[in-house]
Amino acid sequence: FDHLGTEMGTTEFTRGLPPLVQVHILNVTQELLGSNRRLLVKNHCSTNLHAEGLLDPRPEHEGETLNFNYLSYYADPRVVAMPHTVQIYSLQDLAPTYGNTNFSDLRDWTKFLLKSGRPVVFYPETAYWVNYDVNVPLFLAPVYSKTRVDDANDIDAMKGSRPLLGQVNFESGWQWGYWLANSVQAAVAWRAFPNTTAVF
Repeated sequence: FDHLGTEMGTTEFTRGLPPLVQVHILNVTQELLGSNRRLLVKNHCSTNLHAEGLLDPRPEHEGETLNFNYLSYYADPRVVAMPHTVQIYSLQDLAPTYGNTNFSDLRDWTKFLLKSGRPVVFYPETAYWVNYDVNVPLFLAPVYSKTRVDDANDIDAMKGSRPLLGQVNFESGWQWGYWLANSVQAAVAWRAFPNTTAVF
């Protein structure tokens, strides 16, 4: 295998072990993986989870406690952060989900990581069945496609000191229409497109 992926909390809404224990586990895991394999850690968009004892490193958040989901920042710098949006929303949309009104904090976090030269893999979704596509399959592929193009262009414009390493896709639920959004996400991972129409 080339990489190992993990999450920080026991669920999307709860923390796992104490923050410094988690950092230690990430460091040991990355050390065991060696230099040729990467540890990828999801930075979930959920809110109200705090890493007591660790401060947010962003200058505009001076003195604030770090979001527990961003804990991998304090681990070995080889550890790859995976900012994770959910559902149909882009990094710049209104996103009334997981305690957010939008994903501006996750967007700012992504930008901070890229500008700091940290390794980043973007982790959006192209299908999410849990609350609005479980019983009746909705054809949301055009919306997912648009937001994946928007996010790719947004992240490209962040101009970090190192480029985005790539993308990992999350999908669940009905398979109807998935090929469309997945194809768009794969296309924007390889080159820039001004809008969704240009992908096809």
